[in-house]
Parts: sequence; C-alpha cells; structure tokens
Amino acid sequence: MGCALPGVRRPARHRTAGVVRGRRVTPDRVGVVVVNFSSHQLVGENLAALEASGGDDPDLLAVVVDNFSTAGEREAARRLCRDRGWEFVAAPGNPGFGGGADLGARRALQAGCDVVVLLNPDARLDRSGVLRLAALCRGDHDLLVAPLVQRPDGSVWSAGSRIDLATGRVGRAPQPFVSGPDRWLSGACLAIHRSGWQQLDGFGSGWFLYWEDVDLSRRWVDLGGTLLLADDVTAVHDAGGTQEHAGTRRKSGLYYHYNCRNRLLWGARHLGTPALLRWVLRTPAESAAVLLRGGRRQILASPSVLWSTLTGTTRGLGIAVAELARRGVRTVLRRPAAPPAGGAGSGTRMRRTEEAAR
Repeated sequence: MGCALPGVRRPARHRTAGVVRGRRVTPDRVGVVVVNFSSHQLVGENLAALEASGGDDPDLLAVVVDNFSTAGEREAARRLCRDRGWEFVAAPGNPGFGGGADLGARRALQAGCDVVVLLNPDARLDRSGVLRLAALCRGDHDLLVAPLVQRPDGSVWSAGSRIDLATGRVGRAPQPFVSGPDRWLSGACLAIHRSGWQQLDGFGSGWFLYWEDVDLSRRWVDLGGTLLLADDVTAVHDAGGTQEHAGTRRKSGLYYHYNCRNRLLWGARHLGTPALLRWVLRTPAESAAVLLRGGRRQILASPSVLWSTLTGTTRGLGIAVAELARRGVRTVLRRPAAPPAGGAGSGTRMRRTEEAAR
C-alpha cells in the first residue's frame, strides 16, 4: 500500500491523520464516495464488494451522500450506513450528481483521506481495484484515473471516451486511450489525489446530471493533468439500475433533458466562438441523436420524452446564445435565404461570420 510504481513520479505527502465520528483515519486511506438518489438497495449491494466495514478497514472509508428524494429513502440510507459503519452525508435537497459528489469528497478529505474514488450507485468495484487506482494516483498526482468499465454481460461499457469538437457528439475513444482535450473519462468510476481534486475544486455548479465528467476531464487536461485509463482494473456498471426502464432502451426524461442542455453548456464554457456557433447550428441533429439512443418505439409509447428533449435543447440554446451575445457575436439561428445569382453562398457567409467573430 502506497509503494511508488516503477518509473512513476511520487511527490512527497504530508502524513497527517483525521478524525471521523471519534475514530482516527490514517493519511493513506481511500475515500470511496457514492451518491445515492432513491437507490439505497443498489448502494448496499455494490459497496459490499469493497468489504469496507467502516472503521475496521484501515485502507478504505466509504462515504454515502443521500440526495433527497423522500423522507423514507433518506432514513433507509441513513440506517444502511449506520449498520455497515459507512459515513453518511445528508445533502440539502437534491444538488445532482456533481453536487453530491462534491459533498462526499469534502467529507472524505476532511477525514484525512488522500485519494478520492467516485463510484456510481449502480457500479461495482472490488477492494483490490480501488487500491490499485489509489496507488496510481499516489504515484503521480497529475493523474485522473478510471478503470475499464464493463456491463454485467462482460461487454465494454466504457474504455475512455471522445468528444467530437466539431459537433459535440460523444462516443468511444480510439484504442489505446490517449489523454487529450477531446477525451474524457466516465464518472461511473473516477479516482484522483486530494491535491488534484482541490485544484479542480470538484465538479462545480451548473450541471446537475450528465456531462459533469466531460467537463471535469477537460478542465483537468487544461490544468496540465493527464487522463489515464487503467485497463488492468475492471468495474461493472449496470446502467439499467438507475437510468433505463426495465425491458426497454428508453432512458429517463432527465437523461434526455440534461444531455441536450449540457452539451451546449459545455460548449459555452470550453469552445471558441466559431466552434460554438457550429455546435448551435448542429443542435437539432444532435438532440435528435440523443433522443434516438432510447429507440424509436419509445416516442410512441411515451411521448413525454419528446418534451424532455425539447425543453433541454431550448435551455441549452439559451445558454449558448447568451454566451455568444456576451462575446459580442450576432448570429441568426435559421436557414439563410438563397443567395442571388453570382453572390456568395451560405458557406461563404458562415466563414465571414466566423472570421468577424475571431
């Protein structure tokens, strides 16, 4: 535990200890943070794989953050943590995944943990996998690390991802995974040293659900950090546990809303003006692609998914257009009229708009 990996820089650490609920926490402990929202049974099943029974485990500290859903769920989550010896954090209201993760990481760091591992409630990672991720983060504080994530059937769910900076569409990254500004690691399981988490100041505000991991990855690369896929560690992610409807591909309304909204929020925060304009113009096609991740039948079975997609897209466009206006850019978000004979085409006008925006 804590040994330097061959060929990897290991910065010096200050060996201090924290105190949680009256018990001392060693500085080499890993804080495993899980955000619960109406899924305490999943949390209980998946965290059990860590064999972390609270204060009896010298290496792991489990922290469960309950984003409020109902009074009954909150009490069930509190009771689960009390029975298993896990730390319980009651979030004020429901701050979303990123907000809950920030609360849990803060508790782990206050307890003296030097590495934080974020784990979805529907993801499972065994104790040796957690310790391996922690060793990588301790060996090099410039790393943001994720394991290979598989589905329960053994197929690959995530081996690192890529964002197409021309369109805003996300997908699998080419293998082997290489860190870069157009790459990101899934928030289903992420590990980082406390110094890195403090530099990032956590996930921050504005996301609620989805794309917060894309944003975190980009901000880490912009700070000079490296994204590392630790493909010798495997986590199992059952996305159907919290995201899909039983027996169908249909996602929740929140999935469609926030994926459409946050694509444009990410663009507004990270893109130059010409690229953000392109993303805005491509938004109808990209929002339709998000909706069709749940299949075509869902639209007839549950027309509300159309409304979720539309409202998320509208909110995202509002964010992007407001950002463009802040930068002093004027653009018309409709198909231009046909140019007169011998005049400049729409492509030329777009180029001129972009050149003026620069």
